[in-house]
Amino acid sequence: MWGLSQKQKQEIETLQKNGNLHPIDIVNFAKDPATALHNCFDWDDTEAAQKYRLEQARSVIRVYVKVHKSTHITTRAFVSLSTDRKNGGGYTAMARVLSEEDKHQQMLADALAELAAVRKKYMQLKELVDVFKEIDRVVARKPKPRGRVETHAECPL
Repeated sequence: MWGLSQKQKQEIETLQKNGNLHPIDIVNFAKDPATALHNCFDWDDTEAAQKYRLEQARSVIRVYVKVHKSTHITTRAFVSLSTDRKNGGGYTAMARVLSEEDKHQQMLADALAELAAVRKKYMQLKELVDVFKEIDRVVARKPKPRGRVETHAECPL
């Protein structure tokens, strides 16, 4: 999503109640076309319904898992790589991602970017300092590209 204007931020601030903010309050407030937040929403019900169904489909894909027969390890069946999202979206089978070097490297880069975002979000929590140090160790090691991956317990697909 895009950044918010100062006016949109001010409107959101006015909707806080005891330090809490509820999405329904924002939607109800933004119904008024005179608000700055109004343009953050799709008010065409047909178009909004289609967008919501697409989001539901994404949720279905995200919860689709496979259980490896011999190890009983559960893993996601599909993953959305950042490169896929730039090219119109879609999800790639995890087995393919783990067996193709370029896709594996992209998934690793995406994971490290997500971990950087987690760090930024939770950096105030001193309890996570050791977790962040371990992430730094992985990044510093700069994992080398690997050869073709064979399917085994650590790589269940």
